[in-house]
Amino acid sequence: MFIHNQAPLTYTTTDNPKFSADGMMRNHTGNIRFYEKDNRMVHITGVYNSYAALAVPKGFCITKYTIKIKNNLQGSYGGADYDILDGAFDGHLKWARNLPWYFGEIKEDYIKSNNNPNSIQTHDESATKWVGSPVRLTHDASGQSKTYTLTRGDGTTSLGSVLYFTFIGNHNYIGKGYNVLTGFEYESIEVEYAPDVEFTVSMTPSNVSETNTNLVENGFETQKIDVGEIKKVTKAGKTFLAYVPENIKQMEAKVKLFHESAVENGTWKKKDGTNEKISVVQNDGKVWNALKSGIYYIEGPTKVENNYKDDLQRSFLLVIVSLVLPLTSH
Repeated sequence: MFIHNQAPLTYTTTDNPKFSADGMMRNHTGNIRFYEKDNRMVHITGVYNSYAALAVPKGFCITKYTIKIKNNLQGSYGGADYDILDGAFDGHLKWARNLPWYFGEIKEDYIKSNNNPNSIQTHDESATKWVGSPVRLTHDASGQSKTYTLTRGDGTTSLGSVLYFTFIGNHNYIGKGYNVLTGFEYESIEVEYAPDVEFTVSMTPSNVSETNTNLVENGFETQKIDVGEIKKVTKAGKTFLAYVPENIKQMEAKVKLFHESAVENGTWKKKDGTNEKISVVQNDGKVWNALKSGIYYIEGPTKVENNYKDDLQRSFLLVIVSLVLPLTSH
């Protein structure tokens, strides 16, 4: 997984994709390796597809991407990249170039309905799963020296907030009881994105409450990944930094609906009690926030929460499209 330190971009990879409700990959399998010696980023896979997701948070959209890659790695024993390929896997995966490889954008519905790696064995570049044409990496002298470019978008039209890709390696070894390692180097990933994409956050209460209050909050997932605690892990005599995939979740932000009494001296002063102005009622089978006479505000998030409950500053533009008040005899 790659998370940009400044821009709101996340690039995740997996061999066996599993998704959150809004399409974020949750099962990360470490297909990206960083070659710290000369600051390179490498994408590797075995005989099954490796999938990738390029994502921006809610409120943003991708308008163009250009990914440049090179088929220039030498992973066998004695090769320049042995340390991060064959050498890193201790004989479990063996570097080889057999079939032509493919890398390209893939349709969202295909990756979600065919996400069992054992069922995807095609390396056909004309398969209906592709968005546009994939890059076909060949292994002759020209194919190992050139830069391949995958691009889509015009810089103004939205492509969506999550885009999916797949890397197909040596499928001819599927089912033969052993694995073959393949990989390419990222020369660059350029992404153009835009803010101010509208999305709806409902302020409907989750259940009926007998307690009145002056401030209520409703949360939503931001499509920004939080991997949880990153700590040192030792396996097979090697120590490295790692996170637990089961702890992966999306950071959450909250929208506040509050009476003017909930703010005092520039800070929040939430109060509960029978004299407070906001209650939760059920009317015509629906649950509502009931507001007594007064002045109310709705405030967009100014922070997001991670697994440590730290406050991370982030602002959203709040536009109230409608405020629906049910009419009753009271």
